[in-house]
Amino acid sequence: MDKHIDTFHKINVFYEYFAYAPNLGPDGIVGISGPRSINDFNMFLDSKQFSNFDKTANELKNQIDLGYHRHIDHFEYEILFEYQTEVYEVKDRYFDIMELSYNSGSDSYDIIIVEPIINESKAGPTKGRKILRKTDINFMDGSAAIDPTIDEIEWKREFIGYAIHNKEAYKILYTNSDSLNKIKVENNGLNYLDNEIFDLHNLFSRIFEDSVADYLREKGYNRVIPRHKLDLFVSDIDVYAESGSREIRRLYCECKFRIYD
Repeated sequence: MDKHIDTFHKINVFYEYFAYAPNLGPDGIVGISGPRSINDFNMFLDSKQFSNFDKTANELKNQIDLGYHRHIDHFEYEILFEYQTEVYEVKDRYFDIMELSYNSGSDSYDIIIVEPIINESKAGPTKGRKILRKTDINFMDGSAAIDPTIDEIEWKREFIGYAIHNKEAYKILYTNSDSLNKIKVENNGLNYLDNEIFDLHNLFSRIFEDSVADYLREKGYNRVIPRHKLDLFVSDIDVYAESGSREIRRLYCECKFRIYD
């Protein structure tokens, strides 16, 4: 284990949303219906978790304010308090792979090698373990005695272990084969904060370019083309405009529109 001092934050999160979907009535009329869901809960977050929360929560609030998630009415949070404490962190190598069995004969804590499994039920997933190997390795002998046995376990080479959060199971993966410290969390859901789903900069940049083009038309430019491709440049011109008849004035506009910061 590693021992260090960390700051924990207790936060309160409140949000409400409509889980609406298309609905076909008995009279053949298509509408949209769905229940309102109200959620209010507290969480403890360490410094890294709080940093991730603060960043992504602000991104979500920005998207809600911009009208991207019309089904979410409210999303608010507040920091209730924070404090510093000692933290003992289990190394990735040892997470989810060991159980201890007290041996009264030798007065030792023998290690049992296990494999984590996820059990599904109506109440949600739960984490269990499957015994792979019983050993006479004493836990108190330290990592030098334990590591060779762990290195032989096939599942441990593929991922770190499982975690259950908010009734969802996550597989914790190595980011690369050379690191046991940097991890990423994998589940089957879509991340709607990801730019691959909603690229706010691209969408609102296009709106801004079209608005600039309308403004130039009002100022008397008679040939205005947003996102115009010319051989002179590698990329598109955000807005290209011309004015005049005998002496043509050409305008090349580079538009910048930023939502955050």
